[in-house]
Amino acid sequence: MPEVAVALYGNNDVIVNDALHALIAEQLEGLDPAMALEDFTVNDDTLTPDERESFVQRIITALNTPPFLVPHRVVVVRNAFALAKANVEHLQRWIDAPVPGVTLLMAGTTTKANALLKSATRVIDVTVGFNKGDAYVKEKFREYNLKVDPAAIGPIMDRLGEEVERVDALARTLQSVYGVEKVTYADIEPYLGEMGNVPEWDLTDCIDRGRVAEGVRTARRMLDSEGRVPVQVLGILQRHYLRLAQLQNSGAASTAAVMSLLGMKEYPAKKLLGTFNALGTDRIAHAVKLVAQADIDIKGATALDPTLVLEILVARLAKMGEGARR
Repeated sequence: MPEVAVALYGNNDVIVNDALHALIAEQLEGLDPAMALEDFTVNDDTLTPDERESFVQRIITALNTPPFLVPHRVVVVRNAFALAKANVEHLQRWIDAPVPGVTLLMAGTTTKANALLKSATRVIDVTVGFNKGDAYVKEKFREYNLKVDPAAIGPIMDRLGEEVERVDALARTLQSVYGVEKVTYADIEPYLGEMGNVPEWDLTDCIDRGRVAEGVRTARRMLDSEGRVPVQVLGILQRHYLRLAQLQNSGAASTAAVMSLLGMKEYPAKKLLGTFNALGTDRIAHAVKLVAQADIDIKGATALDPTLVLEILVARLAKMGEGARR
């Protein structure tokens, strides 16, 4: 029996689209797409209110059209989570009273708090974050029946960084080159390409958690992978500690208050408040001074190489985080 409403979401457009391609094939079950599939893409920012209403009505019309000459139909809404609340309510009402034989597939990038996810009859999460990268790489390799030395997974993630969308193309390439032959990192390395980007929070998370060696490695990688210079990475640290300093004497003692004060989303605001409470005002004030001095040193106040100045700063800040977590 066809499903009513499936929501597929994640934090990377390429990964979401790859997963949606497979999901559409699964739902069609070999049916001719010309007869059984209607595909819509939400471009909410480019539509006038009247155009937006007309667009949503076209989706609802498609959902209310029963299968004809096929056992079931599939209606896809890409970037669905960008819909405004009033438009979302149209879809929710249809989900509450669906047309038999019609399946709604909603896909896009969002967080798990989105209202449409709560309305779906099945939710597929393809989010790949800080703690899911290794699992995602392993799953992709299994999908392509690749036999990869487990010791290669870590170095692959180090090379790709946050650009996990490259894993699917890498897996396809390796499968065509090596087939079922077991491969090591040395076999894989020539196909990895340039080092991928490193998200800013990788560095600040290492520092806040007191991971000295990992913090220094992350700072070096940011310099190597993105052509950054030390003063740019220093700017990341300046923003981080100035945000923490803004919390002092602000009265912002809850996640909601931090979100309002700094204009941040819920998850980063919650993390920042946790760091603020762990460090305390004295450590934060000292950290701001360390960052300010490093800025002066990098700009020529010392004969030390700017990269070394940055590494020393990261180590000192992480040591401070380590002490705060004890």
